[in-house]
Amino acid sequence: ALPSLCGTILLIYAMTSAETLLSCTALDRLRPTSYKHNPDQELIGQGVANITSAAFMGMPVTAVIARSSLNIKLKANSRLPALVQSAFVFGSLALYSDVISAVPLSALAGVLISSGAGMLQPAELKSCLADDKYNIGPYLVTTGGMLTMGMAEGIVLGCASSAAKHLVQQHLLAAGGGGWVVHAEEAPPKAPVPSPGTRKEA
Repeated sequence: ALPSLCGTILLIYAMTSAETLLSCTALDRLRPTSYKHNPDQELIGQGVANITSAAFMGMPVTAVIARSSLNIKLKANSRLPALVQSAFVFGSLALYSDVISAVPLSALAGVLISSGAGMLQPAELKSCLADDKYNIGPYLVTTGGMLTMGMAEGIVLGCASSAAKHLVQQHLLAAGGGGWVVHAEEAPPKAPVPSPGTRKEA
């Protein structure tokens, strides 16, 4: 039972950590400001929150993009919206749990799809593919894994495919061949352009 428990713990840890860091990265791009998130601080806060939640027999917690993107759309600049949302969620579960349980999962899925579609940036994908066209591999593997097996499995497959791509690139670079190596050549110096006041001597 212990190996199975350890495997589940590692899976939950990897999934929640990846979701937190991805959410923070997406928020930095949605709201370009001078402040950037600190990954160490985010993971430490998430660990403390999970320890506290486990002490009260609660579920693992993680950063989510839905409420954060809503705060960005409403131009929130303080922690007050997060406190109000937490109080609203707690009050809704305490008073209207029966009504909330009757909401179809398809409706909740539609809300998540709508929020996710609003964060899509085709220009980012084009830029990523322009830098390295083989980045499409991990992207498709992650998307296919999430749609067919689930979010956790998709993230694991995406990380594995990205690591495999990186290893293949490093191997080809070390071998000094393949179409993945870009050779930079120094451009020849340009001749100086004569000023309009100078005359061309014979």
